[in-house]
Amino acid sequence: MTAAGFGSGTLGGVLAWYSTHHTPPEWLPVVFGEFHRTLAPGGHLLLGGHVGDERRRPVEAYGHPVTYESHLLPLDRIAGLLERTGLVVTARLEEAPTGPAGRTYAYLLVRRPAR
Repeated sequence: MTAAGFGSGTLGGVLAWYSTHHTPPEWLPVVFGEFHRTLAPGGHLLLGGHVGDERRRPVEAYGHPVTYESHLLPLDRIAGLLERTGLVVTARLEEAPTGPAGRTYAYLLVRRPAR
């Protein structure tokens, strides 16, 4: 996500579905900048994932050993990082914690301004 390999302004849309929360927070400005660079003016980004205020390192998932990290950030911080790259948040939804894991889910519809 830091170097998508597409030309600048060539994509009508980007889908980042349950992927950016695995990115260390210090890399998010680079990732969101790449989304901005590759989106055509007026193009949209749909971003969804877990939000919160913690870092998780599970050792087991679905009955199997795993090694990954989730960097959960508050939705306002994610929206602010997107807006600092020049993208505009047009809609947002944050769901209350659900399921046995008690995770909070959030979804953002974002647009690159048409200039």
